Amino acid sequence: MFQVEGRCYRFYATPSSWDQAKALCAVENSILVTIFDQGIEDYLYYNAGPNTFWTGANDKNASGVFVWDQGDNSPLPVSQTKFTNWGNGQPNINAGQCVTDNKNDHWMVSDCNAMNAFACVKHVYDADFNPTESSTTKIDPGYWKVNVKTYTGACAMTITTQSAIQVYPGYTRNIHDDFGYVAPLSGNLSNYIIAHATGVSSFGGDNAGSLQYAHMYSSNKAQTMMQVEKLYPRDLETCKHQFVSDAFTCPSLLYQTMFTGVDRFGYAFQRINPTLCYNEANMTCANGGVFYDNKCICPPNWGGEYCSFPFCVNGHLAANLVTCDCEDNLFEGQFCEIARCINGTSNLQPDTNQNKTFILILDGSFTNGMEIVLNNLQATLQSILTTAATAQPGWFVNYIGVIAYDSAYNKTVSGRIEETDRTNFINNIVAAVTSTNYQSAQTSRALFTALTIALASPNVNHRSQAYILSAANAEDYQLLNPSLDIVAYSHTAINTVFIGDQNAPGNSTYIDPHVDSLHELSVLSGGGFYQVNATQLQQFWLNQIVSVFNSYGIVFNAYHNCSSHTSYIQLDGNTNKLILDIFSMVSISINLYDSNGSPVTISNPAKTLTNYLYVISSSNGNTFAAGIYQLTITSINFKEHPFCTVNVKGISSVSTYIAYNQDIGFANGQHSNSATYYPKVAPDYNVAVVYSPVPLQFYQAFNNSGGLLWASPLLPRSNCVYNYVTKDTFQCPDASYGIAIEGNDNDGHPFRRTEIVHCLGKQHAVVMENQPHSFAALSRKNK
Repeated sequence: MFQVEGRCYRFYATPSSWDQAKALCAVENSILVTIFDQGIEDYLYYNAGPNTFWTGANDKNASGVFVWDQGDNSPLPVSQTKFTNWGNGQPNINAGQCVTDNKNDHWMVSDCNAMNAFACVKHVYDADFNPTESSTTKIDPGYWKVNVKTYTGACAMTITTQSAIQVYPGYTRNIHDDFGYVAPLSGNLSNYIIAHATGVSSFGGDNAGSLQYAHMYSSNKAQTMMQVEKLYPRDLETCKHQFVSDAFTCPSLLYQTMFTGVDRFGYAFQRINPTLCYNEANMTCANGGVFYDNKCICPPNWGGEYCSFPFCVNGHLAANLVTCDCEDNLFEGQFCEIARCINGTSNLQPDTNQNKTFILILDGSFTNGMEIVLNNLQATLQSILTTAATAQPGWFVNYIGVIAYDSAYNKTVSGRIEETDRTNFINNIVAAVTSTNYQSAQTSRALFTALTIALASPNVNHRSQAYILSAANAEDYQLLNPSLDIVAYSHTAINTVFIGDQNAPGNSTYIDPHVDSLHELSVLSGGGFYQVNATQLQQFWLNQIVSVFNSYGIVFNAYHNCSSHTSYIQLDGNTNKLILDIFSMVSISINLYDSNGSPVTISNPAKTLTNYLYVISSSNGNTFAAGIYQLTITSINFKEHPFCTVNVKGISSVSTYIAYNQDIGFANGQHSNSATYYPKVAPDYNVAVVYSPVPLQFYQAFNNSGGLLWASPLLPRSNCVYNYVTKDTFQCPDASYGIAIEGNDNDGHPFRRTEIVHCLGKQHAVVMENQPHSFAALSRKNK
């Protein structure tokens, strides 16, 4: 038998199978050898000579996955030991399942039934050793007396014992700590002893010993007892150190601590440990910790007396006590906080602001101002789409149009016009609408029917833009919910542009469902609601369409009166344009203040009698300063304050893209690379996955009133298309709802993005008068 690195090794020359060798090692409370490094290998070769011997390595549980047998404990993967010594052409999994070793051939896979010598290993000291009648004779319990007589000179005597009862003390200034340090702090600082004791528990479960006192003696010849501290039991479910003392201060810099207690048979015992106190003036907080109130205040993910212990989120503290060992192949990062994608196959790349579809739903009647629009449609569309293509190349790659008529016409809608060339699209839709020269006596059109036909095209790309251009309202408003169901498949934003801003669309009222339904459609899809004079259409539309490219939501508020309101706008450090999109039935004054309370110059809005559209650039021409901005709106009309809506968006150089995953069977989908653009209805559970170039913390879902429906932390990931995933799963809380993701930009400023989400397969059941932002609900509050 010989010792290496604190372990005992013993060779057995008796030829045995692998299972026989394992059983013979177990008789000695040992296991077949585990080879951690070259030093152990060299010792084994030196003692084995030319002989071949069994090791603990095998792949019995999974072919090709070799582990070190650890007896009653879980096997240790060979990959975790970071050392291998395979022979030529090894491992050959066809040769067997057990591994032999010798200095000539090194590690070889062999038949487990082959007969070989073997080597066993165990720790030098076995703290769980329990003497039996056949083993070494036990010393009788009780008090023993030793007399020492000298004839000349001084002498010293040390008495030691080998026992299952061992005391391992630690010191801390936090009574709830379970790590501890090797020494307490000197001075007038309070310390606690936390102690782990082996061999005091009852094997039968009926009785248990305990530590009772810590006696502190001076280290001089007199060995005077300076103080005594009582020890108390702790919660064994949560604490590895079973005992904790009262608070104490160091009686001196160096002293002896004698722990006394009672074993499980009721006999007293004592154990003595030398104790050295550290001077608190020499204490330095590590890893960004701050020394305050005589202790270290640690930053996130660090703990311990000196902030030197990392909190390993998905792993355990390494043997060096300063780094983390992460779960094999599942996590990485300094604190094992980053999940790795190892399963799921998805070709779904993060969405971009390119390759979208332009959709036009066109009122086909040459009446009520639409005759001006239709007679100039060629020039208007040419200007709008050319500007979009020039300003943002690659934005729109296909075009879809449907003309809406009404129930009095021989067909309520036209066929679908689809083109990938914008010039062909413009020519075809202009030709289709002018060929009929339809002049309706009705004030409503089949706008929802036309929209559903357009959205049913397989060529509608994700998060496209649709425009309803009409002088009439919707005769088929009852199709609001089915239309939203179809919107869910593409998350297209529906922008409603009514011709005429003197009265409500179709000369009706705003609370008329023929009108209100289109407003709700715009709000619930993330679009806009506009009224514009026919002669202003082209210029207003030019301003509007460039404002929606790559924009993100910040604030949407609906007010039952527009007397005076303040909206708070949180900007990160990457926003280069701010968009104020306001609908109001009366004239209002608008003021914007930056995070310092200073006015921000805003001017030259695209303006109608009902709409204000500002596209604001920063004063320095780059990005806005990060912070909380204030937007105030005040009615200029002193007699009437009808309802209004405020929609604030931003345009940023930093884009985030959200998707969803239903592959959650393993670890709530943290390690799955699968993704779809939409959440799915129950019984499916979903996780949200997000691509973001800046750090994120939270994902939140809100109802139409802004109430929180669900929230989850966002966890970072690597080796994934989407580098964040919600910690928790969810089922769709509603057919449509708002979401927000929050984090920090690269300079540490708060970062927030909002958008509308539709749940695939969940039917909408919108009751307009119950929607908090509907014109009907806002009008009721204003009475």
